[in-house]
Amino acid sequence: MADQKISQLTEVTNPNPNDVIPIVNGGETKKITVANLAIAGSSGTSGSNGLSGTSGTSGSNGSSGTSGVDGTSGSSGTSGVNGSSGTSGTSGTSGGTGSSGTSGSSGTSGASLTGTNTFSGTNTFTGQLTINNGVGSGGSSEGGEINLQYASSTTLTGSNVVFDVFSDRVRIFENAGNNRGVYVDLSKSPAGVGGELMSKASGFVNSGTVVTLGDIQVQFSTSGNRSLQIKTLGSNFSATVAGYTAFSSSGNQFQYVAGQSISVTGTMTYLLSTWNFIGDGDVAVYNVRDTTNLRFWRITLMVGPTYANNMITIERLH
Repeated sequence: MADQKISQLTEVTNPNPNDVIPIVNGGETKKITVANLAIAGSSGTSGSNGLSGTSGTSGSNGSSGTSGVDGTSGSSGTSGVNGSSGTSGTSGTSGGTGSSGTSGSSGTSGASLTGTNTFSGTNTFTGQLTINNGVGSGGSSEGGEINLQYASSTTLTGSNVVFDVFSDRVRIFENAGNNRGVYVDLSKSPAGVGGELMSKASGFVNSGTVVTLGDIQVQFSTSGNRSLQIKTLGSNFSATVAGYTAFSSSGNQFQYVAGQSISVTGTMTYLLSTWNFIGDGDVAVYNVRDTTNLRFWRITLMVGPTYANNMITIERLH
């Protein structure tokens, strides 16, 4: 057979795996089977697809011809290397927690004051205030003492009113001169703070001049029967009056009256309208019970000369 070019050879469209194909390998012409040719070459290059087998010829009347042998699938080339992942951005820094507030400083312990101390303005003492031995020199009998400054219009001597404890007594007195004052002897008082101090108003007054205690006023009348009259500065009330008197007219005499009912209003009314005192030194004591409000007074009168400087005392007993 004359030499022919490969392009002149008859083409085979359904080669068998064992068919041989010429191949140049390393500058030398060699042979390779179709099966080996289907194997992939060097790594990375995909092998060529195997040749599809020829379809089988349909058999007559239903018998199918055998299917042609599938060509061997070429090996998949190696997957390319994935590019490296980009670096993740760093997370933002969380804001720092604010620092805790500073704890308040502990209160300072109360100072102990000695000697002479002056407090000006408004001062508030919370809790118990204890006044120890005062400025007096009473030794073991002298207790706590408070000095209260006089008012500018005082007629008292010295410079202070003293409120103190001396032995069993609570005293109030001026701190100079004759130490005029009053006291309460607590050793003689009832247990359980069961006693009460009376409220009192008094004065040496002329006729028609009132003495006031709370909401009642009393005066010595200026005309008519010369005796005591009463009025209220508050609401009207009913009262029961009892009293006794000693007087010098027609010789020294004594009288008493009980169970007299009166109405006390804003107008002066006689406590006992039948009494009429005409002499210096006549004395009367009235007991007045407010039956509306359950209050009780004792009112004492001593008539002055020519009805001047009459002594009137009102005591609130309940």
